[in-house]
Amino acid sequence: MSKLRTILAQEGLLKTARITDAEVRQINKMTDRNDHTGAARALAKALGRKRDEKILTHMEALRDLYGYMPHQLDEMKREITKGMYDEARRITMPDGRSLYEHLD
Repeated sequence: MSKLRTILAQEGLLKTARITDAEVRQINKMTDRNDHTGAARALAKALGRKRDEKILTHMEALRDLYGYMPHQLDEMKREITKGMYDEARRITMPDGRSLYEHLD
């Protein structure tokens, strides 16, 4: 963690995490089990991104109907997760590292 980030965290000027370590572990476990859409949905829920969570839920249903993830849905999922990862980079966890650094 950079010196500036450490100072900002100590002064309470960085956005701090609303997500617990248990939620991070669960998301990482889902990723390890190759459930990337489920992990993205859990991250959206933890970040309070209800719209993204709902979209990802519908994507999972469509994937189940097709039996695979169509390319267009996968591209849309990447776009959604990019926004969530950008937000995760701006959130500081209690140990001073960003939420993004805690995700596998």
